[in-house]
This record gives sequence, structure tokens and C-alpha cells, in this order.
Amino acid sequence: MKDRSLLFWTILLPVVSIILLIELFTSGSSQAQKTLVASQSVTGMSVFFSTFVIISIVISFVKDREKGIVARLASTPLQPHNFFFWKVRSVFCHHFISSFVVNHFGCLLIWY
Repeated sequence: MKDRSLLFWTILLPVVSIILLIELFTSGSSQAQKTLVASQSVTGMSVFFSTFVIISIVISFVKDREKGIVARLASTPLQPHNFFFWKVRSVFCHHFISSFVVNHFGCLLIWY
């Protein structure tokens, strides 16, 4: 990862958020209640990451346009659809990793 802050947003924030939500809403409750809160937390985090992906793609394109990268790329043999594909691919990889961490950690919390 180029940006070490992505480690926080990809792994640490989702894991800590799920733990806090479970402890906050299920203190003294049964295992069934904890399972319900964990599954809802995982679903909510997945929706959050999906929204984050869309916002990240738009912000990335706007920043590239402001820096003049889009104008410079127009003078290269790179096709516009390839540029778009690789931009979107990088953001979706981040989304996939985040969703994977959240879902697997949520499953571990539900089973134990």
C-alpha cells in the first residue's frame, strides 16, 4: 500500500467499529442478540464501503482533471476506457479487501 492510512480505513476502523457496536448495544444480552447486532453491523459496513468506493472514484477523477493529468493522457496512445478501467480497478480492490475483512471478522464474532 502506498498510503499507510489505508491500513487504518481498511482494517482497523471496521474491526473496532464492529466490536464497539456489539459491546454498546448488547451488554448483558444473549448470544442471539449479539449475533443479530454483529450481522447488522457487517451489513452496514458493507454499504458504507460501497458508498465510499463511488465517492472515491469521483474524487479521483476530479483531482486528475484539476492536476492536468487527463489533458496529458489525451496526448498519449492510452485509450480512455483503459484509463477508466485501471482507476476503477484500484478502488474496487480496496473495497474488496475492506469487505472481506469486515465479513470474516463479523463471522468470527458471530461464531464465538
